[in-house]
Amino acid sequence: MALYSELPVYSKTYQLLCDVMRQTPNVRREYRYTMCQDLTRLLTDMLVNIYEANRTREKLDAIEELRRNVVKVKIYLRAMVDLRLTSEGWYVQEAEKAEDVSRQLALWEKYLRGKKQTM
Repeated sequence: MALYSELPVYSKTYQLLCDVMRQTPNVRREYRYTMCQDLTRLLTDMLVNIYEANRTREKLDAIEELRRNVVKVKIYLRAMVDLRLTSEGWYVQEAEKAEDVSRQLALWEKYLRGKKQTM
């Protein structure tokens, strides 16, 4: 079992969290303490869920929850650019990271489902 902090999905989610935290001071005040705070909390929860998924035997439930949370992250990111809280360039970079996290989780889930069928 790999260390959770060395998993590519953990690293990419952590990068996304740091980017959001760096962007937060540039967001208008009325959204800084609502949308940005919620997004930061969501990404932090995702990092904890990745840790939990890595350490438990029954990983599928945690991965399914993570995939639902990636959809929420994408919604927040899209709303931030639509409300003109961030630049489109920033949005594109972060949306690509969120999509990469989603892809990695889908592959992890596919691997586990295949492994489960062979047992």
